[in-house]
Amino acid sequence: MKVLNSCVMKIIMLIETCNRKISEITKYFLITIISATQVLCSLLLPVVVKDSFSVVVIIGIFSFLFYTALLLSSENFIQCKLNKYYFGFLLIIGSSFVINGVFFGVIGYLAIGLIFMCLLPIFYKTLATRRDILKIISAFCKGVTLAFLIFFIMSIFFGPPFDMNQYSSFLSNPNTFSAFMAVVVGASLFLLNVNYKNNTRNVIFFVVIICIATSLCFYSNSRTNMLCIISQISVYIIKYVVEAIRERKFFEVCGQIISCVFLLIVVFALNFLLFTTIHTYIQDFIFQHEDNKVERYDSDVSISDTVGIATDRFNKGLNGEGNDAFTSGRIGIWKDYIKEISFVGHAKESRDIINGDRVYHDTNAHNAYLQVAYSAGIIAGLSLIAIMIIMGIELFKTAVLFLINKESILNPKVMFMTSTYLCFFVSAITSGGYMIFTYFPATLFWFSGFILMANNGEERKK
Repeated sequence: MKVLNSCVMKIIMLIETCNRKISEITKYFLITIISATQVLCSLLLPVVVKDSFSVVVIIGIFSFLFYTALLLSSENFIQCKLNKYYFGFLLIIGSSFVINGVFFGVIGYLAIGLIFMCLLPIFYKTLATRRDILKIISAFCKGVTLAFLIFFIMSIFFGPPFDMNQYSSFLSNPNTFSAFMAVVVGASLFLLNVNYKNNTRNVIFFVVIICIATSLCFYSNSRTNMLCIISQISVYIIKYVVEAIRERKFFEVCGQIISCVFLLIVVFALNFLLFTTIHTYIQDFIFQHEDNKVERYDSDVSISDTVGIATDRFNKGLNGEGNDAFTSGRIGIWKDYIKEISFVGHAKESRDIINGDRVYHDTNAHNAYLQVAYSAGIIAGLSLIAIMIIMGIELFKTAVLFLINKESILNPKVMFMTSTYLCFFVSAITSGGYMIFTYFPATLFWFSGFILMANNGEERKK
């Protein structure tokens, strides 16, 4: 064991010697570029490459290994201690996937297991005790917003216009599109928060990004991801209002909130104009040459039709149709998956389900906790639930302390963790996405996990 520890420390010190030659500004820039590339690959590869799951995961693994090598410090790595409860549950989830991967001969399960058992703990130990953590998170979030801007421009020029269906740009799944919008809002809220009192220009920029992403999520007609966005924005509003009351700036902050609501309405209308009328002119310009091989799209929809369709979808199940209509058939899927859960997982994560007049081919569990329990066994599923419960209790205690203690503050790291937690918690109820790199809310959630999972929570109290 001593020999192994000695070898590990030599490797860490060698990596540290190399990364010290890179300036801090260059490190932050590289994190932004790599995170933007990773996000764009997760978005676009499934569109052009069939069964791209493994490719996306490999790119994500190398991205996180790059972050780790870039930021590794032997002193910080030794000093940082992982919270034994979180670490234990991560080990249970990871080992469950490894055991089932060996049992069923599924290489993908082995990769997932090693990510939970090794990659995430090492990544958490690398980041948790760094003094420049806000700059690191900012660099990562800037990468998310950069990827969004590139994707937004691509959607304008090469994507379809708004129509009578759920908007998803050129992605095949509107839920993937709206989940990305929810993550963009979370990243932009963090960047807005760290710039709130010292850079008005940046604040306005990130408010605009939040408004664009929120309006696009509305056009996708995804109730779950709209709830993710609303929950994230709400916690920040509560924070600012409470602080404003304490600093006697309540009316000033209320005015800022009203201005943001007005801006959201304006952006909502401009986005509709951009992806209908203006989009037609752009298409005409692109297709003025007969040899252009890009697919042409046409739009014939009014904003009243769009709002009406969205309203009907958001109200689905609330007008007496029943719970199954409210969940878009997910209750039947959940019941079928629950029946199949045992201590042993399954070789395939999807199932064919027949539920009344609904037929689902190769569908996932549409619930992250059920999905983990089905894929890797009930103990793994319960471990994920345990992580969420413990984390939720910690964040709730922090929020209560902030509300009752006038001297207490919510630092940007805790707000970021709260935002990513809410986004993943809400989306996990109706989505089977639990895996980092392949599902955006999960990616941001597991990325931010070091804030609570490492150093026994002492760092966030400073």
